This record gives sequence, structure tokens and C-alpha cells, in this order.
Amino acid sequence: MDINVLHNISYGMYLVSSYKDKSFNAQIVNTAFQVTSQPVTIAISINKLNLTHEFIEFSSSFAISILAKEKIC
Repeated sequence: MDINVLHNISYGMYLVSSYKDKSFNAQIVNTAFQVTSQPVTIAISINKLNLTHEFIEFSSSFAISILAKEKIC
């Protein structure tokens, strides 16, 4: 992972996704932040009642994508 990508994490909107069996799920969140740089650790906030939480709990992993502020064509 390019450590410089952590410089792009600020207050904003993020897409958090995970998987369970052969299914994927994602949701938009506004809480994601860097905890440490070595090792790279990111924290997110997910409501336990959301399906994404269930998928993260099952797979023990998630992906986070930083959403653009402007529409990209």
C-alpha cells in the first residue's frame, strides 16, 4: 500500500464494502480515519444493524474508497 494515500483521508464521504460468501455489500459513510501509519490502520464507524457490518464481521475485512468531491466524467 502506498502510504501517501493516507494523506487523502480527511473529513468527507467514503464507500465501505465487504463480502460474505459470494455476495458483496457497500454503504456510504462519513466516518473514516487513520489510526496508525505503521502498520497502516484505518478505523470506520458502521452501525451494527447495517448489512455491511454483518459482512465485515463475517469476513474480518473491508475496503474503503474515497469518494470524489466533484463529478468525474
